[in-house]
Amino acid sequence: MRAVVSIILLNILLERIFVTVAIECSVYWSILTKPIRIGQDLQLECNIGDKDICPGNPRWSGGPDNQVISVGNVVYNQEKYDITNFPGKYIMTIRDIRKADLSSRYICHVKFDKFEAIIKDKDPTYSLNISQPKSLQGDLRIFANISAVPLNRTKNQHRWLRYPVHNSTKTEDLPNSEKFKENMEDDGISLTVKNLTKKDVNMTYELIYSNAKFSGDVILQLISTGSSKYEKLIKNSPIIQKVRCKTCSDVNGRNRV
Repeated sequence: MRAVVSIILLNILLERIFVTVAIECSVYWSILTKPIRIGQDLQLECNIGDKDICPGNPRWSGGPDNQVISVGNVVYNQEKYDITNFPGKYIMTIRDIRKADLSSRYICHVKFDKFEAIIKDKDPTYSLNISQPKSLQGDLRIFANISAVPLNRTKNQHRWLRYPVHNSTKTEDLPNSEKFKENMEDDGISLTVKNLTKKDVNMTYELIYSNAKFSGDVILQLISTGSSKYEKLIKNSPIIQKVRCKTCSDVNGRNRV
């Protein structure tokens, strides 16, 4: 009988332990903005759980000045930061992101729990700068501004690759060759894709450098303007257009052949 009672008490004790662990307040933040573009906004999303489990106002602190950034919906430096508060989510927007911001530690607090990390140590993805070719048969220049971002220079090797947009399982390495010309520059690394063809578009291009990734999409789309059909090349930069008819006008009203 005593053995049965002991087993029942042990089961009750274990059940309470499991429930306590299950409802423990746990905080974690991640980078919401991908890729990161220097000079634009960056969002960090803090997962704060249910308010019954993690009561009290969530808070952000840190940054280049190691200051209190926000408490609940109150933001102390509204020129630099903004807050969006959803159930279970506490999102901070950092305006005009710079190298100093990427090298700073940010801390999300809820109740007695907190999570802190430096953005550059969270395997961030930065944006590639992609120039505008004069035509589909022209050269496409892709540039990674290494100097603009903080990097943990633990590795000297880097790697260019590409894959179809939204299909990273078909990755293709891009070694330095007549087709893919790499150039080391003062503030970064460039890759020129020579004689651009349709096989080179609708692709995500990436540079893996140290602990960071640089990424950008080159997308060709067919669009219609009235009775005319165009192809436009979208590359996170100005659009070029290639006319699909013999003689028609472009979107600016000029005749194209």
